[in-house]
Amino acid sequence: MLARFLLRGSYVLVSWTAAPVPQVQAPLAETLLVERAVARYAGALDLFRPFGYEEGAQEFGTPHEPTGPVLALYRTQEHSNALAQDLGARAVRFPAVTFCGELSPIGCVQTVFRIGVPVVAGDSATVWLYCYSASKEDGSAEETDLELLLVKRDSRWSVAKKLRARFSQSH
Repeated sequence: MLARFLLRGSYVLVSWTAAPVPQVQAPLAETLLVERAVARYAGALDLFRPFGYEEGAQEFGTPHEPTGPVLALYRTQEHSNALAQDLGARAVRFPAVTFCGELSPIGCVQTVFRIGVPVVAGDSATVWLYCYSASKEDGSAEETDLELLLVKRDSRWSVAKKLRARFSQSH
C-alpha cells in the first residue's frame, strides 16, 4: 500500500505491505478441554452402541480434503483414555476393529469415533468429529464427519452447533 504524507512543504512517499497475522496456538490445556467437550458430546449422540475410540485425528477414508493432521501428537495415552471414557467407548485400532453382528463377540463395536485437532481462537473453537459405522451382515459402512463449533462459557467448553456435515455410504 502506498501513502503520501505532507511533511514541511514536501511530500514523503511511504510504502508498506500488510503481513498476515500469525495464528496463535491455544495453550495445550485449552485444546485438551475442547477435545473432552467433543467426546462428551459424541458420547451423548443417538448412534449405534457400543462405541470405539481411535486415536487418529483425520477422517476414516472419505474422499474429501484432509481436515487436519493424521495424528494429534500432543495426545498422551492418559488423555486418549480420558477421551474414550468421556465417549463411553473402548480404545480400538482402525481398521483392525471387530464390528458387532448378529452374533456379537465380546469387545465388538458398532461405531468408531475420531476427534480432529481443534482450532481454538479465544472463547470459541472448531473441531471435526469423525464417526464410522459398519455392518457385518451386509458389509455396508457409513461415515459421518461433523464440523463442530464450541464456545467457552463460565470456564467450560460446550458444543454450540454443527457447522458442516459430510456423509458417505458404501455397500
